[in-house]
Amino acid sequence: MIIPFVRQAAKLQAEQVAQAAKASAARAALPAAEAATAATPQNSSALGIREALAAAREHKAKEQDEEWGKPVEPVSPWIGLQALGAATALVFGTAGLGAWGAAKYLGVESMEEFTAKMRQGVETTYPDFVSSVRRVDPEADKSVSGPSVIDQHGELDEELLRDWVVSLGEGIDE
Repeated sequence: MIIPFVRQAAKLQAEQVAQAAKASAARAALPAAEAATAATPQNSSALGIREALAAAREHKAKEQDEEWGKPVEPVSPWIGLQALGAATALVFGTAGLGAWGAAKYLGVESMEEFTAKMRQGVETTYPDFVSSVRRVDPEADKSVSGPSVIDQHGELDEELLRDWVVSLGEGIDE
């Protein structure tokens, strides 16, 4: 999927190198040819030098074409967007496949089930960590803050809440 983009980029780079080599060869040959034409009067020998220079340039261009292989295909201006689209598809595909695999491995079908499974796993694997995170401060004023009415699974313990409210003197109507 990515290989055509890499090949096309390599061809583009090869074309740029070939063009740079042609330009530098032309720049190197041009001053020598101009010096030769300036030294000789404008006659048939000057015309011969120009023809020789043109033939040398043409020969060098043919050599470079043979060295680099086939002519380079034109590159689409949308190649960057194509590469971005391919990379995005790979990332989302991999992430989706990973999430699906994790759900199948854990045997869950919703985020709520996944959350419960992860909490249960953390509580059984790291009980000391869970107790240190959910520790109760013995110096806390229970009358103001009340008891912890959330159990270790993060759910509301309604019976404990009802008992605390009754202890405050305000009954709960059922």
